[in-house]
Amino acid sequence: MIDSHCHLTYIENLDQEVTEWKRKGIEAVVTSALCPEELRTSLELRENRPGFVFICAGLHPNDIDKFTPSQTDEYLGFIEQNRKNIVAVGEVGLDYN
Repeated sequence: MIDSHCHLTYIENLDQEVTEWKRKGIEAVVTSALCPEELRTSLELRENRPGFVFICAGLHPNDIDKFTPSQTDEYLGFIEQNRKNIVAVGEVGLDYN
């Protein structure tokens, strides 16, 4: 079983949680990085848990106004540089506004 959408950067005791998930049969997770900082952290988590952590990168629609066009371009460049470590790119949240 694979968890196809989670947010590992929000979990306090991640090592403990991962151990429990594996015990319950979870073979892999796809963590959704909502911003550049989360992507950096997610890349570290992936590096420490190869074959278990996979990454989806994007911007949450509620946060898009916080980024200038140049910051968005910089983030897209960072995603491009790390494309071998990212399994999906796209919209990563619900927008009810």
